[in-house]
Amino acid sequence: MGYYLAGFQVYGIDHRQQRYPFEFRMCDALRFAKHKAHLFDAIHASPPCQRFSAASANDLRNIGRRPDLLKPTRELLEEIGLPYVIENVPGAPMRNPGMLCGTMFNLTCKRGTLRRHRLFETNWNLEVPEHPEHEGPTIGVYGHGRNPGGTGGASAADCRTVMGIHWAGRDAVSQAIPPAYTRFIGEQLIKLV
Repeated sequence: MGYYLAGFQVYGIDHRQQRYPFEFRMCDALRFAKHKAHLFDAIHASPPCQRFSAASANDLRNIGRRPDLLKPTRELLEEIGLPYVIENVPGAPMRNPGMLCGTMFNLTCKRGTLRRHRLFETNWNLEVPEHPEHEGPTIGVYGHGRNPGGTGGASAADCRTVMGIHWAGRDAVSQAIPPAYTRFIGEQLIKLV
């Protein structure tokens, strides 16, 4: 949604069916990008983050089962040569990433401000705002929506509100990027294409 608000025509790809407000195709994203990248001006990729997330690090039984899709994603995007954005979680081996948080965009609901740190690697110069201190109650939206401690007791409606994603269920919201983040990035990216 953020890229759309920044002026892009958006096309989504995922290997699972999604409730998505724009044109969507269910398929392997890397394979699609390899063969169809010539149809696009820029690519945003969000490889699965479970290998690098703090929650996975606490569950050592599963960490070895999580594939590292960040490296092959970056390699393919470098080969394609279009402007790109790769998103992932703190702890992921990103190259000179910018970090965004809900506190930078005043993303709030009645329970608090969104504390959702996400890293963004680009092959162009992304300018990011200074990260303010976390003051007052914060909400973290993560854990596929199954971890009540992960949302500070926030309801599914609170999670959708604070993220700015009203069209998705709690599970999808917990995996999403707030549109405020991608609009901020998109407003810089659209100047390059």
